Amino acid sequence: KSTPNTDIIKGRFVELVPGQRMVLSIDFVSDDLAFSGAMMMTWCLVAVKDGAKVTIVAENVPAGIGHEEHEAGMASSLANLATFVE
Repeated sequence: KSTPNTDIIKGRFVELVPGQRMVLSIDFVSDDLAFSGAMMMTWCLVAVKDGAKVTIVAENVPAGIGHEEHEAGMASSLANLATFVE
């Protein structure tokens, strides 16, 4: 956490294959080492009958980010993506 109520990140695309895959490096900005560091996220998209299947793999997630918290963040990201493309 950057502060108790905020997260500050710096992200950059490492790889982008339109319609198939994107790899992002996300740096968490925090004085607390449990919440700082670089996480790699790989998003893969596969066409399916009614749209697309999106698979996200997150590596090097900072230790301070709990599993449930991280799942909620990923669910929120997927919901935002669905809203954007619908």
